[in-house]
Amino acid sequence: MESSLARLILVQNHLSIQPCFHQHAIHNDNPTGPADLDRERADASFNVEEMTEVLYEGKENVEAMRLAYQIIQRDPDLRMSGGHHFDLTRAEDREQTMRQIARAVEYVRQIKEPRLRQAFLNAMALYSESYSMRMYVHDILFRQAMLLFGSPEQQDKWMDDIINWRVIGCFAMTELGHSSNLRGLETTSTYDHATNEWVIHSPTLTSTKWWIGMSGETATHTVAICQTVVDGVNHGINWFIVPLRNLKTGKLLPGVTCGDIGHKYGRQGLDNGWIQFTAVRIPRDNMLMKWASISPEGKFKPSPNPVLSYATLIPERFTLLGGSQVFLSQALTIAVRYGAVRRQGNKDEQILDYQTHYTSLMPGVALGYMLNIVDRVIMEKWNQVADYARTDSAAFMREIPDQHGVSAGFKASVSWYITEVLESCRRACGGHAYSSYNAIAGLIGDYGVYTTGGGDNVVLMQQTARYLVATLKAVYEGQKVSGSVSYFNDHKRILAHSKTTLQDTRDLYNFEFVVDALTWACTKKATDLVIALNEAGKASSDEAWNANQRDLVRLAGVHSWRYFLVLYHQGIERHKSKPLFPVLQKIGNLMSTVALQRHMSIFLEENYFDGSQAKQVNQVFIDQCKDLRKDAVPLVDAWEIPDYILKAPIGKYDGNIYPAYFGTVSAAQKSHDPPAYWHKYFIVLSVVRAFREHEEEEESSVVETRRKKLDEIVSRANLYAVIKRARVSVKNSLREDQKEFRASDDFIGESTGNSLKCHWKTSIACYGDLDCLHHSAHGLCRNVALKYARNDLLSVPWAIDPEKDEYPSASTVEKPWATPDMLLNYKTLLLNRGLIWRPDEVFMSELSFIAPHAPSQKAFKSVPERSEAQESSREVYRLTLADVQRQSKIAKEIVEASGGIILDTEAMFAMRPDGRMGEGGCARLCAPGPLDAYADLPYNTCRILQV
Repeated sequence: MESSLARLILVQNHLSIQPCFHQHAIHNDNPTGPADLDRERADASFNVEEMTEVLYEGKENVEAMRLAYQIIQRDPDLRMSGGHHFDLTRAEDREQTMRQIARAVEYVRQIKEPRLRQAFLNAMALYSESYSMRMYVHDILFRQAMLLFGSPEQQDKWMDDIINWRVIGCFAMTELGHSSNLRGLETTSTYDHATNEWVIHSPTLTSTKWWIGMSGETATHTVAICQTVVDGVNHGINWFIVPLRNLKTGKLLPGVTCGDIGHKYGRQGLDNGWIQFTAVRIPRDNMLMKWASISPEGKFKPSPNPVLSYATLIPERFTLLGGSQVFLSQALTIAVRYGAVRRQGNKDEQILDYQTHYTSLMPGVALGYMLNIVDRVIMEKWNQVADYARTDSAAFMREIPDQHGVSAGFKASVSWYITEVLESCRRACGGHAYSSYNAIAGLIGDYGVYTTGGGDNVVLMQQTARYLVATLKAVYEGQKVSGSVSYFNDHKRILAHSKTTLQDTRDLYNFEFVVDALTWACTKKATDLVIALNEAGKASSDEAWNANQRDLVRLAGVHSWRYFLVLYHQGIERHKSKPLFPVLQKIGNLMSTVALQRHMSIFLEENYFDGSQAKQVNQVFIDQCKDLRKDAVPLVDAWEIPDYILKAPIGKYDGNIYPAYFGTVSAAQKSHDPPAYWHKYFIVLSVVRAFREHEEEEESSVVETRRKKLDEIVSRANLYAVIKRARVSVKNSLREDQKEFRASDDFIGESTGNSLKCHWKTSIACYGDLDCLHHSAHGLCRNVALKYARNDLLSVPWAIDPEKDEYPSASTVEKPWATPDMLLNYKTLLLNRGLIWRPDEVFMSELSFIAPHAPSQKAFKSVPERSEAQESSREVYRLTLADVQRQSKIAKEIVEASGGIILDTEAMFAMRPDGRMGEGGCARLCAPGPLDAYADLPYNTCRILQV
């Protein structure tokens, strides 16, 4: 009993409003968010300004970046002045992105100081990912291809136009049926000796260039990778500049077909497209001829090494690493600040203090810093290698294999992990991060392409693994290797120790200890794979590779993480004398532990670590995250990203997040207005709901009585359908279409005077009050199964001349609204008011014919009869709103007396969104939209009721 009472008290305490709710930001108008962030910043263990200078490589760069942010913030062509980016349509996003590019190019031309120019470009990349990618496609991919593969003469011809955006370039590599397998590309470039031209052609559907950024709408030129055919011999892939669009009109050139890929997972402002070439001719020197070339006489000279054709992919992959910082820094700034402001729990703690929270976010913060340091080191190396392409071809050829292996492994390993970190940021913000207005969802969508763009990650990991296996084999043969794989030179010494020397957790804070462990794992895994592949032999090499594919990917992963840590350690050495160096060490220690955790399966499989040592690694990871959490807010502040760049109210610098978030949502487009579809669908649903509620309230016996009565009405309807009071003059002989109906096997009837009296063998029912012969109960009604009543005509009957084949236009009577089975269960009557005046008595008699339980006619006051003068002059009595409302009331009593449901169009048009109703005019007196469109209402009602 006591335990039950205790549980009840516990539940009550959990559900009740706790006293602390009156103390903190999230529960009242006295927010603690600003105070929480102020306290976090005051407790920083380092100087944030100095850390920012480390991240931006100097005080001058920081000042340039701040000025660049001001430029963007104040320029309406660069920054959205109103609304929200995530509310833009794709077309609006595309136009905004091109407007930003056009404006940015103006700034780049005007800004003379290189530091500010680069800061401006970096700041714009942070502000808009679609802008960033369009600039990247032109400035990096297209331009870099020219620099790496173009001869000096070609660079002199093209580079000025490229730099100044007089041409807009794209990079046509991947195809619909081929992406990472460049050797399998199908697009051909065939040399025509007669004209000294290349003929670019897409021979198959799968050869269509696919996912080509900027080709969908904007690129004027592309550098296309093609199979090079000279005199019938395929010389492999090379790069060709192909014009796509007229520079003045933007129209596609003859033989070029381009289209847009359409809606994507992210980056809607980037016009990814497809390209097909149909015998497009380009000059001989549009082939980029730095390495491979063809003479004016048509003699082809291949490149010294086929790997050179892939060289442009190396800086692309390295650049993706740098670009990843854009995503990490923004997502982590938002998530960390939110975690410091958001309070929850029995003591209303900051959620950032929960272990699951800081172990989820702090590795990402550390990774962001590592990327900044490593990117700087590795780009310095690449720029040196790229310069060899101009000054020392032999050195360039020597360095390229290792650069290729590093770029492929880094790009794959790091982008996979960043994908996990971004998702952790989203989860750390709960449901708020699912809102596009808080930016993280958009960052995840935009980043998704990184795991496939520049080469699919699984394929890239295998390329790195292939390089590692080949390098270790070379070492076995006595060669000395350098670069990222230099440790293979000591493979025997490394493998002499089969178990770790880990005794104390303090060892895991030692950088050399962790790197040694990862070096052992790389060497052991590579050695085992070399043996396995050698045993398979050349005949079964493909099968053996596939059989060991997972381990090959794991090898590439542990090698990449090892080298990543090595480069970080090298990079922070230049800051060793600074007060903030201990923080950089903490970051490196945490990421070293992350590397061990991510590859723990290898260590456990090989018995290098045992279970207790694996637990030690896990505990150190938790401790390191907790320690770094103390500096979480200062660390993300050091990235110094303005609120308008973040575009996330829950990540505001001042911590007052909830008013900002609510204001953003409240200002969203039409957030307070009823949607356009409200009147189209809600009335149908409300009718269905009312009917079902009404039916549920009735006793089953009452329902049965109603159904019997309905059966009687339906059977009566099956006996005959009459067109009453025909006002048109019909000759004694029936019209041809009437004869046709009479000849039907389903027709049983006769003609009497000016009326047609008929009934059908089928169980359908059609109540029509149209005097027009084409809209009477004739053969077309065989497919009509709606119990349908109307109280007027669609048009003036005496204005119809049957001899001239003039009849009112109305399709509603003939439309198959529902199934015959529904007639036995539901009675749906549509009341519609048109322009035709009827005395109340006539109106009542027409409805009473259908609904036998009509009230007494004496209950209603008739409107004045039309005079004989009006009748002879064919003047029409103009209905007033009062007439409509009165006769609607008549119809309501008649219909409901018969147990039916009335769809009162008078009430419907009263709900017109434009508020139009009043005296005179069909547009003012009828329901919203044309009658035929509005008649969908009973159809949808019946369909829903049937379900």
